[in-house]
Amino acid sequence: MVYCRHCQEGYAPFDRELGVDEVHRITGGLKEALCDFGQRMSSYEEATYMLGKYLNIKVSPTLIQQVCVDVGGKLFEQERKEAEDLYKNQYKAISVVPEYKKQGRIYIEADGSMVLMRKEGYKEVKLGMVFKDSKILNRHKERHIIIEKDYVACLGSAEEFKKMLWAAAIRNGFQDVKEVVILGDGSKWVWNIAKELFPEAVFILDYYHFEEHVYECANVIYPEDEVGRKRWAQELLNGFMEGRVDKTIESINPSLYEDEAVRLKVGSLKGYMENNKDKMDYKTYRDNGYFIGSGAVESAHKHVIQQRLKLAGMRWSRQGAQPMCTLRSASKSNRWYKVQEIIYGKVC
Repeated sequence: MVYCRHCQEGYAPFDRELGVDEVHRITGGLKEALCDFGQRMSSYEEATYMLGKYLNIKVSPTLIQQVCVDVGGKLFEQERKEAEDLYKNQYKAISVVPEYKKQGRIYIEADGSMVLMRKEGYKEVKLGMVFKDSKILNRHKERHIIIEKDYVACLGSAEEFKKMLWAAAIRNGFQDVKEVVILGDGSKWVWNIAKELFPEAVFILDYYHFEEHVYECANVIYPEDEVGRKRWAQELLNGFMEGRVDKTIESINPSLYEDEAVRLKVGSLKGYMENNKDKMDYKTYRDNGYFIGSGAVESAHKHVIQQRLKLAGMRWSRQGAQPMCTLRSASKSNRWYKVQEIIYGKVC
């Protein structure tokens, strides 16, 4: 130890040379390993086991949790402040590329899923996903692969989430592409954000979410008639896929059904279609080569959020859940360098 008699404080020069963290008393390399194992494994206990088994590093689940909360929390706060700045100063997103030179297409998707919180019950984690059309392999085949995706996750309000989604869009250069496509389900908060931030984008209601609503209604109309159920649903879906949106909606008449429950269900479906018809021109979308399903972000919820935060018996605090969502998003987005910057400091 080097000790100063005047300030009565000291430090270990070798600790500074190794980059030993003053709070947790571990090196930066070990701190990064704890963050990575903590967010990859299904629990902190499993991370402890795997670190001991394969790296012969013996650390407690509590230490791994503390480090993940510390680093993930700092990264979230940093990204939140950056997003706040970009949202307040939207002139920074003004493109320097002339309109006639813009090329390509970018997709922005958003959805929510529920995570069980201590003393609060289930709360929604909002997840945003941004990717470029040029980063899709086998894009004209059913089983395509998106090779580069950027995720943002927020256990908070739509107001807070929209700023982080805006920052992700800027980070991926949405202002310099020719087309922006927004995909989402029927959640109002998704379309409120889309209309505010990306008013000139192409809005597409997830076709498969719509299809699910149609078949739910068909089940109520024809509970015992499978042939009639499929015929009714397919005729309606074909109308949308063939571009006959207004005529198909007009053909639905709830008053034709005597049963009140059926009338209500059909009326609800018709209202859903009328409210979203500006986002349901699936024939045009298909003709232009757009995706019409938001399955990518629904799948993302499973492997980014739920595989780590929604396993059997798990309950989270807000102080623990948000940092974990942030670490997982950084890892799955190939933004782990942001975690490294928090741990080691920014390298010029």
